Amino acid sequence: MSEHLFTYGTLLPERAPRCVADAVRKLRYIGRAFARGRLYDLGDYPGAALDAASPLRIAGRVFALPGEDVWETLDAYEGVDPQDRENSLFVREQTAVALEDGRQLSCWIYVYNRDVSSAKLIASGDYLNHLAAQAPSYHHDRSTQRYRDEANRSDAARDGRS
Repeated sequence: MSEHLFTYGTLLPERAPRCVADAVRKLRYIGRAFARGRLYDLGDYPGAALDAASPLRIAGRVFALPGEDVWETLDAYEGVDPQDRENSLFVREQTAVALEDGRQLSCWIYVYNRDVSSAKLIASGDYLNHLAAQAPSYHHDRSTQRYRDEANRSDAARDGRS
């Protein structure tokens, strides 16, 4: 049985920085999905806080991991220290996600491991939409609306809706 990763921020293919882009390209797209919890804007990246009872959802995508190991690269990027979970920036946990087609799937997700009391809640739970809404004031190498457009085209092509 393959392992799955739920991504919602900088591990999305169109947002992945160079240091993890090769690892992210090895992931096999499964589909769009939602996890229960809250998503926060932490400045340069988002952070998820899981809560199975929450009415809020985190929007993301599910990927199957390749036969080869990519965890070391992804964990290092996310600040995961398996020997020191308490001081890790993010921790990798398993959670149930709902795919758009209604299927439930157990996935790994990187959960923010710090206090979020002063972080801005992303009420929509969708990091890319959040960035697109801030595009006029958000300074990045490329337009966030272009990221959203590329993501939609990419998902449509993978789903056979091109």
